[in-house]
Amino acid sequence: MKKNIIRIFILPTLVLLSAYGCEKSIYSFSVPEFSLRPILFDELQVDVVAKADYDAVSGEFPENSTVGVLGYCLTENNNGGQVEWSTKKTGCYPFLYDENSELLQGLKLSKSIDGGWNYAPLKMWYENDDDYFYSFFAYSPCDPGYFTISTIGYVASEQGGITQYKDAPVATFTLPFDENQQPDRKLLRDAMLANNIDHRSVDGNVGFQFYHMTAGLRFRINNYNQNQPVTISEMTLKGSFNKQMTIESQTDYEISGEYTGAFTILDAPMVIQENTQNKFVVEDDGSSKVSLLLIANLIEEAGTQRPIIGTPGNPVPELTITYQTGDGTAVTRTFDLPTMNYRNGIMHNISFNFLGNSLTLSATETEWDAEYVSDIVFE
Repeated sequence: MKKNIIRIFILPTLVLLSAYGCEKSIYSFSVPEFSLRPILFDELQVDVVAKADYDAVSGEFPENSTVGVLGYCLTENNNGGQVEWSTKKTGCYPFLYDENSELLQGLKLSKSIDGGWNYAPLKMWYENDDDYFYSFFAYSPCDPGYFTISTIGYVASEQGGITQYKDAPVATFTLPFDENQQPDRKLLRDAMLANNIDHRSVDGNVGFQFYHMTAGLRFRINNYNQNQPVTISEMTLKGSFNKQMTIESQTDYEISGEYTGAFTILDAPMVIQENTQNKFVVEDDGSSKVSLLLIANLIEEAGTQRPIIGTPGNPVPELTITYQTGDGTAVTRTFDLPTMNYRNGIMHNISFNFLGNSLTLSATETEWDAEYVSDIVFE
Protein backbone atom coordinates (compact mmCIF):
# COMPACT_ATOMS: atom_id res chain seq x y z
CA MET A 1 0.00 0.00 0.00
CA LYS A 2 1.31 3.44 -0.81
CA LYS A 3 2.35 5.38 2.28
CA ASN A 4 1.24 8.97 2.71
CA ILE A 5 2.59 11.74 4.88
CA ILE A 6 0.19 13.90 6.91
CA ARG A 7 1.69 17.16 8.10
CA ILE A 8 0.50 18.46 11.44
CA PHE A 9 1.60 20.97 14.06
CA ILE A 10 2.06 19.04 17.26
CA LEU A 11 4.82 17.26 19.17
CA PRO A 12 7.80 18.75 17.33
CA THR A 13 10.35 16.44 18.95
CA LEU A 14 8.68 13.02 18.87
CA VAL A 15 9.47 10.46 16.21
CA LEU A 16 7.32 7.34 15.96
CA LEU A 17 8.24 4.01 14.36
CA SER A 18 8.48 0.36 15.46
CA ALA A 19 9.87 -1.18 18.64
CA TYR A 20 12.55 -3.79 19.24
CA GLY A 21 13.49 -6.09 22.09
CA CYS A 22 15.89 -4.78 24.73
CA GLU A 23 18.09 -5.95 27.58
CA LYS A 24 17.42 -4.83 31.15
CA SER A 25 20.13 -2.14 30.88
CA ILE A 26 20.33 0.36 28.04
CA TYR A 27 23.68 1.85 29.03
CA SER A 28 27.23 0.92 27.94
CA PHE A 29 28.66 3.22 30.65
CA SER A 30 28.21 3.88 34.36
CA VAL A 31 25.64 6.45 35.46
CA PRO A 32 25.91 9.02 38.27
CA GLU A 33 24.29 8.70 41.65
CA PHE A 34 20.63 9.45 42.12
CA SER A 35 19.31 11.66 44.90
CA LEU A 36 16.58 10.80 47.39
CA ARG A 37 14.17 13.24 45.69
CA PRO A 38 11.43 11.37 43.75
CA ILE A 39 10.27 12.36 40.28
CA LEU A 40 6.53 13.07 40.54
CA PHE A 41 3.94 13.83 37.88
CA ASP A 42 0.88 16.06 37.95
CA GLU A 43 -1.05 18.56 35.82
CA LEU A 44 -1.10 16.23 32.84
CA GLN A 45 -3.24 18.23 30.42
CA VAL A 46 -4.78 17.31 27.09
CA ASP A 47 -5.76 19.43 24.12
CA VAL A 48 -9.40 18.70 23.25
CA VAL A 49 -10.38 21.44 20.82
CA ALA A 50 -11.15 20.86 17.18
CA LYS A 51 -9.55 24.07 15.96
CA ALA A 52 -6.80 26.31 17.26
CA ASP A 53 -9.22 29.22 17.74
CA TYR A 54 -11.75 27.27 19.83
CA ASP A 55 -11.97 27.84 23.56
CA ALA A 56 -10.45 25.00 25.54
CA VAL A 57 -12.56 22.64 27.61
CA SER A 58 -11.44 20.31 30.36
CA GLY A 59 -12.52 17.07 31.99
CA GLU A 60 -11.23 13.67 33.04
CA PHE A 61 -9.28 10.83 31.47
CA PRO A 62 -11.55 7.87 30.69
CA GLU A 63 -11.65 5.20 33.37
CA ASN A 64 -8.64 2.85 33.44
CA SER A 65 -6.45 5.15 31.33
CA THR A 66 -2.69 4.72 31.56
CA VAL A 67 0.26 6.91 30.59
CA GLY A 68 3.79 5.78 29.66
CA VAL A 69 6.75 8.12 30.25
CA LEU A 70 10.36 8.12 29.02
CA GLY A 71 12.82 10.53 30.67
CA TYR A 72 16.18 11.81 29.37
CA CYS A 73 18.99 13.87 30.82
CA LEU A 74 22.59 12.69 30.22
CA THR A 75 24.67 11.68 27.22
CA GLU A 76 27.42 9.07 27.21
CA ASN A 77 30.01 9.31 29.98
CA ASN A 78 27.60 11.33 32.13
CA ASN A 79 27.90 14.49 30.04
CA GLY A 80 25.21 16.88 28.86
CA GLY A 81 23.29 17.55 32.06
CA GLN A 82 23.60 21.31 31.61
CA VAL A 83 22.91 21.16 27.86
CA GLU A 84 19.45 21.73 26.36
CA TRP A 85 17.65 18.91 24.54
CA SER A 86 17.94 20.34 21.02
CA THR A 87 21.73 20.18 21.28
CA LYS A 88 22.26 16.89 23.14
CA LYS A 89 19.37 14.69 21.94
CA THR A 90 21.31 12.62 19.39
CA GLY A 91 23.62 11.36 22.15
CA CYS A 92 21.07 11.25 24.97
CA TYR A 93 19.92 7.98 26.60
CA PRO A 94 16.64 7.51 28.50
CA PHE A 95 17.13 6.97 32.23
CA LEU A 96 13.41 6.78 33.03
CA TYR A 97 11.67 3.74 31.52
CA ASP A 98 10.07 0.45 32.56
CA GLU A 99 13.02 -1.67 33.67
CA ASN A 100 10.83 -4.76 34.05
CA SER A 101 9.74 -4.92 30.42
CA GLU A 102 11.45 -7.09 27.80
CA LEU A 103 10.66 -4.33 25.30
CA LEU A 104 11.49 -0.67 25.71
CA GLN A 105 8.41 0.92 27.30
CA GLY A 106 7.70 4.05 29.23
CA LEU A 107 7.30 4.06 32.99
CA LYS A 108 3.61 3.31 33.55
CA LEU A 109 1.54 5.94 35.39
CA SER A 110 -1.89 5.03 36.74
CA LYS A 111 -4.56 7.39 37.99
CA SER A 112 -5.43 6.93 41.67
CA ILE A 113 -8.82 7.31 43.35
CA ASP A 114 -7.86 10.78 44.61
CA GLY A 115 -7.00 11.91 41.06
CA GLY A 116 -3.22 11.72 41.40
CA TRP A 117 -0.90 9.93 38.99
CA ASN A 118 1.22 7.25 40.63
CA TYR A 119 3.84 4.66 39.76
CA ALA A 120 6.08 2.26 41.66
CA PRO A 121 8.88 1.96 42.50
CA LEU A 122 9.61 5.67 42.55
CA LYS A 123 12.45 7.01 40.38
CA MET A 124 14.76 9.77 41.62
CA TRP A 125 16.32 12.90 40.21
CA TYR A 126 20.11 12.88 39.80
CA GLU A 127 22.20 14.21 42.66
CA ASN A 128 23.46 17.83 42.40
CA ASP A 129 21.26 18.53 39.37
CA ASP A 130 19.98 22.07 39.98
CA ASP A 131 21.23 23.20 36.55
CA TYR A 132 20.44 19.95 34.69
CA PHE A 133 17.92 19.88 31.84
CA TYR A 134 15.59 16.86 31.73
CA SER A 135 13.23 16.00 28.86
CA PHE A 136 10.21 13.71 29.19
CA PHE A 137 8.04 12.06 26.55
CA ALA A 138 4.63 10.54 27.30
CA TYR A 139 2.02 8.48 25.49
CA SER A 140 -1.36 6.96 26.25
CA PRO A 141 -2.43 4.21 26.44
CA CYS A 142 0.66 2.63 28.00
CA ASP A 143 -0.09 -0.71 26.40
CA PRO A 144 2.28 -2.57 24.01
CA GLY A 145 -0.79 -3.94 22.25
CA TYR A 146 -1.32 -0.41 20.90
CA PHE A 147 1.93 1.57 21.33
CA THR A 148 5.39 0.14 20.73
CA ILE A 149 8.44 2.24 21.57
CA SER A 150 12.05 2.50 20.38
CA THR A 151 14.45 5.38 19.71
CA ILE A 152 16.01 6.93 16.61
CA GLY A 153 19.48 5.80 17.71
CA TYR A 154 18.55 2.21 18.52
CA VAL A 155 21.56 -0.17 18.34
CA ALA A 156 20.84 -3.88 18.72
CA SER A 157 23.05 -6.02 20.93
CA GLU A 158 25.53 -8.28 19.19
CA GLN A 159 27.27 -11.32 20.68
CA GLY A 160 26.11 -10.66 24.21
CA GLY A 161 26.56 -6.91 24.06
CA ILE A 162 24.14 -4.31 25.43
CA THR A 163 21.18 -3.04 23.43
CA GLN A 164 21.43 0.74 23.33
CA TYR A 165 18.67 3.31 22.93
CA LYS A 166 19.49 6.96 22.36
CA ASP A 167 18.02 10.03 20.69
CA ALA A 168 14.30 10.92 20.60
CA PRO A 169 11.64 8.24 21.18
CA VAL A 170 10.33 6.22 18.29
CA ALA A 171 6.83 4.72 18.63
CA THR A 172 4.05 3.12 16.63
CA PHE A 173 0.32 3.25 17.34
CA THR A 174 -1.42 0.18 15.86
CA LEU A 175 -5.08 -0.81 15.95
CA PRO A 176 -5.57 -4.52 16.80
CA PHE A 177 -7.62 -5.45 13.74
CA ASP A 178 -6.61 -7.84 10.97
CA GLU A 179 -7.62 -7.78 7.32
CA ASN A 180 -11.22 -8.99 6.87
CA GLN A 181 -11.73 -9.20 10.65
CA GLN A 182 -14.95 -7.73 11.94
CA PRO A 183 -13.67 -4.72 13.93
CA ASP A 184 -15.00 -4.11 17.43
CA ARG A 185 -15.28 -0.42 18.33
CA LYS A 186 -14.76 -1.35 21.98
CA LEU A 187 -11.14 -2.05 21.06
CA LEU A 188 -10.53 1.44 19.67
CA ARG A 189 -8.34 3.65 21.87
CA ASP A 190 -7.83 7.39 22.32
CA ALA A 191 -4.15 7.59 21.31
CA MET A 192 -2.38 10.60 22.81
CA LEU A 193 1.16 11.99 22.94
CA ALA A 194 2.93 14.69 24.94
CA ASN A 195 6.35 16.00 25.90
CA ASN A 196 7.99 18.28 28.45
CA ILE A 197 11.31 19.59 27.14
CA ASP A 198 14.16 21.04 29.25
CA HIS A 199 12.43 20.65 32.61
CA ARG A 200 14.60 21.17 35.71
CA SER A 201 14.09 19.34 38.98
CA VAL A 202 13.93 22.70 40.77
CA ASP A 203 10.83 23.48 38.66
CA GLY A 204 8.90 20.88 40.67
CA ASN A 205 6.63 18.07 39.50
CA VAL A 206 6.55 17.13 35.82
CA GLY A 207 3.43 18.05 33.82
CA PHE A 208 2.34 17.36 30.24
CA GLN A 209 0.11 18.80 27.51
CA PHE A 210 -1.33 15.83 25.63
CA TYR A 211 -2.66 15.81 22.07
CA HIS A 212 -5.12 13.41 20.46
CA MET A 213 -3.67 11.44 17.56
CA THR A 214 -6.79 9.95 15.92
CA ALA A 215 -9.75 11.38 14.02
CA GLY A 216 -12.93 11.03 16.06
CA LEU A 217 -16.43 10.42 14.66
CA ARG A 218 -19.64 10.96 16.63
CA PHE A 219 -23.20 10.54 15.38
CA ARG A 220 -25.89 13.17 15.88
CA ILE A 221 -29.59 12.95 14.99
CA ASN A 222 -31.71 15.96 14.02
CA ASN A 223 -35.45 15.27 13.68
CA TYR A 224 -37.00 18.37 12.13
CA ASN A 225 -40.43 16.74 11.80
CA GLN A 226 -43.05 18.59 13.83
CA ASN A 227 -45.45 15.68 14.34
CA GLN A 228 -43.55 12.41 13.91
CA PRO A 229 -40.83 10.70 15.95
CA VAL A 230 -38.02 8.79 14.26
CA THR A 231 -36.93 5.35 15.47
CA ILE A 232 -33.46 4.14 14.47
CA SER A 233 -32.87 0.40 14.92
CA GLU A 234 -29.43 -0.06 13.37
CA MET A 235 -26.42 1.98 12.22
CA THR A 236 -23.04 0.79 10.89
CA LEU A 237 -19.91 2.20 9.24
CA LYS A 238 -18.36 -0.18 6.71
CA GLY A 239 -15.20 0.20 4.68
CA SER A 240 -11.44 -0.05 4.50
CA PHE A 241 -9.62 1.74 7.35
CA ASN A 242 -6.06 2.63 8.31
CA LYS A 243 -4.33 0.37 10.84
CA GLN A 244 -1.08 2.06 11.91
CA MET A 245 0.38 5.54 12.32
CA THR A 246 3.93 6.77 12.86
CA ILE A 247 5.77 10.07 13.10
CA GLU A 248 8.94 9.88 11.03
CA SER A 249 10.27 13.41 11.44
CA GLN A 250 9.45 16.55 13.34
CA THR A 251 5.88 17.01 12.12
CA ASP A 252 5.25 14.19 9.61
CA TYR A 253 2.84 11.35 10.19
CA GLU A 254 3.26 8.17 8.18
CA ILE A 255 0.20 5.96 7.78
CA SER A 256 0.49 2.29 6.83
CA GLY A 257 -1.50 -0.95 6.86
CA GLU A 258 -5.25 -1.39 6.56
CA TYR A 259 -8.18 -3.52 7.66
CA THR A 260 -11.74 -3.87 6.38
CA GLY A 261 -15.04 -4.48 8.08
CA ALA A 262 -18.07 -2.83 9.62
CA PHE A 263 -18.23 -1.01 12.95
CA THR A 264 -21.57 -1.35 14.74
CA ILE A 265 -22.59 2.11 15.92
CA LEU A 266 -26.13 1.29 17.04
CA ASP A 267 -27.93 -2.07 17.28
CA ALA A 268 -30.84 -1.31 19.64
CA PRO A 269 -33.84 0.98 19.01
CA MET A 270 -33.23 4.69 19.54
CA VAL A 271 -36.27 7.01 19.49
CA ILE A 272 -35.86 10.67 18.53
CA GLN A 273 -38.98 12.60 19.38
CA GLU A 274 -40.48 15.13 16.99
CA ASN A 275 -38.72 18.51 16.70
CA THR A 276 -35.62 17.22 18.51
CA GLN A 277 -32.11 18.22 17.45
CA ASN A 278 -28.58 17.41 18.58
CA LYS A 279 -29.43 13.99 20.00
CA PHE A 280 -26.30 11.82 19.93
CA VAL A 281 -25.99 8.06 19.68
CA VAL A 282 -24.77 6.98 23.12
CA GLU A 283 -23.35 3.84 24.71
CA ASP A 284 -25.81 1.25 26.05
CA ASP A 285 -25.46 2.55 29.62
CA GLY A 286 -25.95 6.15 28.48
CA SER A 287 -22.65 7.21 30.05
CA SER A 288 -21.01 8.65 26.94
CA LYS A 289 -21.45 9.32 23.25
CA VAL A 290 -20.47 6.57 20.84
CA SER A 291 -17.13 7.60 19.32
CA LEU A 292 -15.20 5.92 16.53
CA LEU A 293 -11.54 6.87 16.98
CA LEU A 294 -10.00 6.14 13.58
CA ILE A 295 -6.77 6.99 11.74
CA ALA A 296 -7.15 9.52 8.93
CA ASN A 297 -5.08 9.34 5.75
CA LEU A 298 -4.46 11.45 2.65
CA ILE A 299 -5.59 11.14 -0.95
CA GLU A 300 -4.41 13.02 -4.02
CA GLU A 301 -7.22 15.16 -5.39
CA ALA A 302 -6.85 17.77 -8.14
CA GLY A 303 -3.15 18.10 -7.48
CA THR A 304 -3.55 18.53 -3.71
CA GLN A 305 -3.75 16.21 -0.73
CA ARG A 306 -6.95 15.90 1.26
CA PRO A 307 -7.35 14.08 4.61
CA ILE A 308 -9.98 11.33 4.65
CA ILE A 309 -11.43 8.54 6.76
CA GLY A 310 -10.66 5.44 4.73
CA THR A 311 -7.73 4.24 2.67
CA PRO A 312 -6.42 5.61 -0.64
CA GLY A 313 -7.54 3.63 -3.67
CA ASN A 314 -10.58 2.10 -1.95
CA PRO A 315 -14.24 3.22 -1.96
CA VAL A 316 -15.40 5.81 0.55
CA PRO A 317 -16.64 4.15 3.79
CA GLU A 318 -20.40 3.71 3.89
CA LEU A 319 -22.91 4.48 6.62
CA THR A 320 -25.95 2.20 6.69
CA ILE A 321 -28.99 3.13 8.78
CA THR A 322 -32.32 1.39 9.37
CA TYR A 323 -35.08 3.72 10.60
CA GLN A 324 -38.82 4.28 10.81
CA THR A 325 -40.64 7.62 10.68
CA GLY A 326 -43.78 7.67 12.82
CA ASP A 327 -45.85 4.51 12.16
CA GLY A 328 -44.36 4.08 8.70
CA THR A 329 -42.48 1.12 7.27
CA ALA A 330 -38.86 0.57 8.34
CA VAL A 331 -36.38 1.73 5.71
CA THR A 332 -32.71 0.81 5.26
CA ARG A 333 -30.50 3.28 3.42
CA THR A 334 -26.78 3.47 2.70
CA PHE A 335 -24.78 6.69 2.29
CA ASP A 336 -21.16 7.50 1.59
CA LEU A 337 -19.50 9.09 4.59
CA PRO A 338 -20.06 12.84 4.01
CA THR A 339 -17.19 14.61 2.26
CA MET A 340 -15.02 16.85 4.43
CA ASN A 341 -11.42 17.08 5.63
CA TYR A 342 -11.25 14.40 8.33
CA ARG A 343 -8.12 15.26 10.29
CA ASN A 344 -6.19 13.40 12.95
CA GLY A 345 -6.45 15.15 16.30
CA ILE A 346 -9.95 16.45 15.49
CA MET A 347 -13.42 15.29 16.57
CA HIS A 348 -16.12 15.29 13.84
CA ASN A 349 -19.91 15.18 14.14
CA ILE A 350 -21.78 13.17 11.51
CA SER A 351 -25.36 14.49 11.44
CA PHE A 352 -28.42 12.57 10.23
CA ASN A 353 -31.06 15.14 9.30
CA PHE A 354 -34.71 13.98 9.06
CA LEU A 355 -37.41 16.14 7.49
CA GLY A 356 -40.60 14.53 6.13
CA ASN A 357 -39.53 11.57 3.99
CA SER A 358 -36.11 13.11 3.41
CA LEU A 359 -32.87 12.04 5.14
CA THR A 360 -29.62 13.89 4.46
CA LEU A 361 -26.17 13.61 6.05
CA SER A 362 -23.65 16.32 6.89
CA ALA A 363 -20.34 16.55 8.76
CA THR A 364 -18.72 19.26 10.87
CA GLU A 365 -15.69 19.62 13.10
CA THR A 366 -16.37 19.90 16.82
CA GLU A 367 -14.63 19.81 20.20
CA TRP A 368 -13.44 16.82 22.13
CA ASP A 369 -15.39 16.94 25.36
CA ALA A 370 -15.10 15.84 28.98
CA GLU A 371 -15.45 12.17 28.06
CA TYR A 372 -11.93 12.24 26.64
CA VAL A 373 -10.24 14.93 28.72
CA SER A 374 -8.44 15.55 32.15
CA ASP A 375 -6.82 17.08 35.26
CA ILE A 376 -4.00 15.10 34.03
CA VAL A 377 -6.51 18.02 32.46
CA PHE A 378 -7.64 17.69 28.89
CA GLU A 379 -7.47 21.29 27.90
